[in-house]
Amino acid sequence: MDKERKKLIDNVSYLIEALDAYRVGRNADPKVFEGKYEEIADDIRGVIDRGRKKVLMSSIDYMINLPLKDRSARTWSSVFLISRLLIRITFTLLLLSVLLYVISLGQIANYLLIAGVILFYVVSVLRWHSLNKLLDFYGKQTGRADSRRILLKEAAQDLINYLRQIKGERKVKLHLYNRDYDSIKVLRRPGWLRDYYLVEVV
Repeated sequence: MDKERKKLIDNVSYLIEALDAYRVGRNADPKVFEGKYEEIADDIRGVIDRGRKKVLMSSIDYMINLPLKDRSARTWSSVFLISRLLIRITFTLLLLSVLLYVISLGQIANYLLIAGVILFYVVSVLRWHSLNKLLDFYGKQTGRADSRRILLKEAAQDLINYLRQIKGERKVKLHLYNRDYDSIKVLRRPGWLRDYYLVEVV
């Protein structure tokens, strides 16, 4: 597969995953989204032209800012972001404890290992709880939020259909938070640390 087609497939895949994430408040950076779009704007103009992209950006902005209108949702959104950072710190502690064992600093390694394991369990529960709170919040939003979600879903579906046409024999996998799309096959469901579906475009 030539580099240009691979880049196109990768960028289309990113746009699909981002549009899907915006539907449930899992926010990819809008600037990165726009950048990826601009890289392939000419290729996908039959699917998402600049007029439709402008409408999508308005919907994205609306969905991103929804939690700001609700104090509880704003709090849980902050908790979720902090928990994601703490997960990374936890893995760093665990890796550091292994390294200290290797260089024969067992006592310090034990302290780090215990701290890392405790932090891992606490943060995992916090992350899971805050995510569910956010999903509940987005699920209860109606009216304008419903119409914005529909626009995002339709755009993602159109890009999935386009991806089917250009992928050839390549197996293309996506990380999606929703599975209500045509032409996808679920490979893995969300788990304790994975809150998305791993799907394949078929």
